[in-house]
Amino acid sequence: MAALAVFWTIIFATLLVSSQQQQQQLLRQGTTGSRQMSMVVDKKSLTEQDFVRVLNAPDFFTATPDLSVPVEYRCSKDRIIGVDVRASSLVRNNVDIFKFRWQCEKTLGQSKVRTVAITLPDTVLYKEDRLVRRAVFVTSMELRVWLIDKSLWTQYKMNHYVRALAKVSYPMKPVPPYTRPPKDHKQCWRWDVEMIDRYTDDFKYATCPLEPEVVDFFTFPVAFGGYKRGVVKELPKFKDLALRKHMGEISTKARWTLSVWVYLQKYCSMNLCGLYHKAAVDDFYLTPVIFVTDTGHLFVQVSMVPQQLHAVLSIFKLPLHQWFRLDFTLDGNYFNTTVTYGPNLDKQYFMEDHFPRTVYFDDFSGRHVFGGTDVGLQAIKGFMAHARLYRTHVVPHDVIPIPPASDAMFAIELPQEYKNCEGFKRYTSIKLRHYKILKEDVLRKRVCLSFYAEKMEKYRRGYVDPESICPVYAGPAKQGYATTNALIRKQVAKYIRIYSLHDKDLSDQLYQKAIDTVDVEGLRGVVSSIPMLQQSACLRGGHAAYLLSVLYTTGAGVKADQARAWRYGLLAAQLSGKLGLMSIAHKHHFGYDGYPIDDDIAYIYYKNIADQTQKDRDEHVEDDVFTETIRLTDTNALKEITNENDDLFLWLKFQAKKGVTDAQSAMARMLFWGQQGIKRNLQAAFRYYEMHAQQEPKNPEALYDYGIVMLKGQGTEKDVKKAMNTLNKSAELGSPAAINALGWYALNHEGNATKAAHYFHQADRKGNHDAAHNLGHLYWSGGYPGLKKPDRGKAFECYWRSAQRGHIEGSIQSAMMFYNGYGLQERNAYNGAIWSRFIAEMSPELGKTLRNGLLAFRQKNWSKSLLFYLLAAEAGLEQGEFNMAYLCEENPEGLAESFIEKDCKWKYYNLSTLAEWPSSYAQIKMGDFHWYGCGGKRDASAAVKMYAKAAVQQDPQGLYNLAYLVGEGVEIENMTLLKIGIDPVHKTSNVTLMSEFYSRCRESRNSDAFIPCSLALARVQLFDIWQKYEGFLKLSSVLGVAMVTSLTAFAVHAHIRANRQDVDTV
Repeated sequence: MAALAVFWTIIFATLLVSSQQQQQQLLRQGTTGSRQMSMVVDKKSLTEQDFVRVLNAPDFFTATPDLSVPVEYRCSKDRIIGVDVRASSLVRNNVDIFKFRWQCEKTLGQSKVRTVAITLPDTVLYKEDRLVRRAVFVTSMELRVWLIDKSLWTQYKMNHYVRALAKVSYPMKPVPPYTRPPKDHKQCWRWDVEMIDRYTDDFKYATCPLEPEVVDFFTFPVAFGGYKRGVVKELPKFKDLALRKHMGEISTKARWTLSVWVYLQKYCSMNLCGLYHKAAVDDFYLTPVIFVTDTGHLFVQVSMVPQQLHAVLSIFKLPLHQWFRLDFTLDGNYFNTTVTYGPNLDKQYFMEDHFPRTVYFDDFSGRHVFGGTDVGLQAIKGFMAHARLYRTHVVPHDVIPIPPASDAMFAIELPQEYKNCEGFKRYTSIKLRHYKILKEDVLRKRVCLSFYAEKMEKYRRGYVDPESICPVYAGPAKQGYATTNALIRKQVAKYIRIYSLHDKDLSDQLYQKAIDTVDVEGLRGVVSSIPMLQQSACLRGGHAAYLLSVLYTTGAGVKADQARAWRYGLLAAQLSGKLGLMSIAHKHHFGYDGYPIDDDIAYIYYKNIADQTQKDRDEHVEDDVFTETIRLTDTNALKEITNENDDLFLWLKFQAKKGVTDAQSAMARMLFWGQQGIKRNLQAAFRYYEMHAQQEPKNPEALYDYGIVMLKGQGTEKDVKKAMNTLNKSAELGSPAAINALGWYALNHEGNATKAAHYFHQADRKGNHDAAHNLGHLYWSGGYPGLKKPDRGKAFECYWRSAQRGHIEGSIQSAMMFYNGYGLQERNAYNGAIWSRFIAEMSPELGKTLRNGLLAFRQKNWSKSLLFYLLAAEAGLEQGEFNMAYLCEENPEGLAESFIEKDCKWKYYNLSTLAEWPSSYAQIKMGDFHWYGCGGKRDASAAVKMYAKAAVQQDPQGLYNLAYLVGEGVEIENMTLLKIGIDPVHKTSNVTLMSEFYSRCRESRNSDAFIPCSLALARVQLFDIWQKYEGFLKLSSVLGVAMVTSLTAFAVHAHIRANRQDVDTV
């Protein structure tokens, strides 16, 4: 029996130890079932071990009435047990939103279970409503239970969980605010809250505010010509403050993907060209930088912590002359780049790497730049489209959607255009060799060879020079290439040695041939010349590409084709054709003809022309003219247009030679700038400046003009000594321009910035625009006396002041600073675009287009006038739009209706009213169109707006038409009346308001309006009298009629009686 007792004792001890080991293992694993948790137990003997845990801990807390958790615990002595629910949001971390404590007495080795009711705030359980005003977006939540010694509980007032003998935490899944249930409020609402809830539904279908997590920088194709400018974009800010904070906290753990479509025409002409990069306001490169090298490889650079740069170079080369998608992903310090290309987008290049240190990327700081920059980085040569940033998450390249085939990027068919042009260039190369051989053969036959040379020629007959053999060319010459062949033959005949075609000359000649056909065939000649225009465009002819774009946009002689219009418009802009750049910029600025409104893109096109405008005005080109604003309805301005053989010009020339100073000044101005139809002639202009200065030696302006052209050597040899003497005399007489010139000389020739700044300030105070610009340059470059570094804020103030005074370079710099945000609180792309446009419209190229249209109009060459004004109108010039609309309205010889498919009257009058200073004539026309329902529907409110705008410009026709609309019962808003300058008190009656309109119309400065406005006012006043005294007037009329009738009857009766007496007497 004793042995049996020992046996059972060993078995029992073994089972007890095994059970305790299993229990210890369970506690250490911290699981209830398969739930993961963090657990600490008291390190005592297994029989005296203290522990605490939650039985069947939930995955998340739901809004239920009986929200509770069962807590199992065991205490070897008196302890304190705590249950906490801790949560973190996007704003605050580790906040205790629930606490419960109780005292645990010694349990003598046995565990106990207590159910704890959990009470959480409504803001983490329910969605928002009238009483739950702000639901908290919880990012993490955990349930914690712990057990602490009573002495520690008394000694320490906080951090009990850290000091606990046993503790366990359970991670909980937070429920997003808008997936939570609404709360069933068991209480009576205040009457105002109940009424608001009854009649509004703001919270019944509450959803998260849409945040710009996926940003499309642009979708429409953008042309890059390899110049130092690019599209700058800023990310829209997140609305949620917590989300902003979150994005700031993960700047070293950024996860995002950039996707952009690219069409490269050629690799970089420099070491690196800009494709995309992020830059700070001071132009310092941020993460990432993606450039293209001169060999076609990708260059990727990032900023690491602390302030180190790291760059990698791709092994592969980017494909040319096809669209490919570049996907760049950054995930912490890992990045990958995928290039998807091929006719079916079924080929890929892939690059990945881990950067050696933490990469820094701040979502909120910096600007996103596509292409180059104004401060030195050259852009790629090609196109970009569909630039998209996934700013809060990584997207695999195979998930990013591909645009449909109908998208503008594919519809313009750039690869096919390149293929066609390459075929044409091969053809021209073959023809060049062919004509060279023919020329050499002709020259050889005209020369008699010596005996020795003849023998050598016979000896060499066995050797055949490949250049002397015509290349294989199957088939006859292609249709439409006859003109090209003739021009190539002409080039070969012109040059003694020619190794390749002069593409620019050939392109310009083809374009001019197409334009010249208008004189012979009218507008139909342009249509028949489309093959020539296409050939010219292939040879980098921006003018030809633009003309093709205009034809397909307007349907002029051809069927309107938007895809082709886009293609040739983008090609014209990419080739830096000034009219093409102006056109596509204008359409992006106002958003029509399928171009989306985007001032960031409009700016780079406007800026391209503005930069060229400054160069064109400084350089002397004989056929350049000044851009003049002349409308075909302005008969006085038309009379002032002249030419070298016109009576007005010859008369001014005669007067100038006779010593009339005003005539000398006018002749010098016209010849120097190319104004009023006169071509630029700097030499002749200088002679008239000299005459004027000699004639009036005390005239400061005459002396300045004479001195400055000598100083710059414009039209004469430079004579610095004589120029400075003349300018000093002008400055002494108070000329602000001369004072500025002295400062310019001190800065650029003497190197004395202090002296220069003194002169600049003196001239600036007198209102000189050059001086303000020069001060801006000193501040911008850091050359101002006493400055240690550039001051962009001061520079902007000076540039802006010079721009407001009409200075070209000051306007360009102001536009650039507006666009990039230099020296400002924030960037303003709109102001950058309109100030660049202001300078772009001064381009001599645009001036020549308007001048050609005007001269053709005076010569009654309607076809040519219509063509050039059509080119100017599509370029967005207000005068071009107005004159084109006027020609469409007049429709000489029926050309407009027969040649242009679209309604050009409505389009161009409407576009001209969008300008900063539109013609009131156009506004009245648009008001008429709206009132009479041109286009199928009457719009009285739009008519009122247009007539009111004309009235603001003091046009009596606008006032007259507004009065007429009031008589027709149209309501005019008070704000509209205030803009015109009429007190709304006149709206007491229609008659009163009409009388006010007609009175102002009669009192206008236009004498032609006096009679019609006076008659209309009299009619209204008579009508008013009739209305007021209708009864009296009617009674008076009846009595008058009765009296007249009675007198008439009496007279007739007397006349009859007299006749009877005469008969009886006879």
